[in-house]
Amino acid sequence: MAMSGMLASFCGVLLLSLGAGCSKRTPAVPQQLLGSAAAIDKHGIRIDGALITLPCGEARVREVLGPPDREIQSAGDGGEQLENRILVWDERGLYAYAHVNNGPVHAVAFSFKCEESTFCPKTPFADNLQIGGLTILAGFFVERALWESGFAPEYLPFWSKRLGHYHIFITPDESHNKIIDIQVSAANE
Repeated sequence: MAMSGMLASFCGVLLLSLGAGCSKRTPAVPQQLLGSAAAIDKHGIRIDGALITLPCGEARVREVLGPPDREIQSAGDGGEQLENRILVWDERGLYAYAHVNNGPVHAVAFSFKCEESTFCPKTPFADNLQIGGLTILAGFFVERALWESGFAPEYLPFWSKRLGHYHIFITPDESHNKIIDIQVSAANE
């Protein structure tokens, strides 16, 4: 990543925290992004003030997010049964993994740039996402901020962090400028 691109991305993240830009080249943050509608902490995932703890019943996820727009239950490439049902909220930029046969939801993902899979939401997650003390602003990938927040590369290109009993995975795009998605799941003890 070029230093100027990294600086612009870093400035975008700091813009939220400091309320001011780092340079004239930093784009203004839309007003709807200034409040964080989603956060991940050691207690779970908070969306619009409601807490989701994983694993949980599908009813709880539907209560917080509303009914999903789609549910994927197709067979994999070799015709095998999927291990998960994938619930997709297209307009919210979210999807969740639930075990087959109405099992519990065990992971929730925030999609910023997902385009390659049938379960990708049709629109990206548009709000800020707080992870501990880190603010992810519009899916910008800032390697230094991840390091400083306790994330570490795991099975490159993925980054991960354990927060309470949750495991958080970040998938950057090939250019390492944007985040494709952030997945939160209950960590195996």
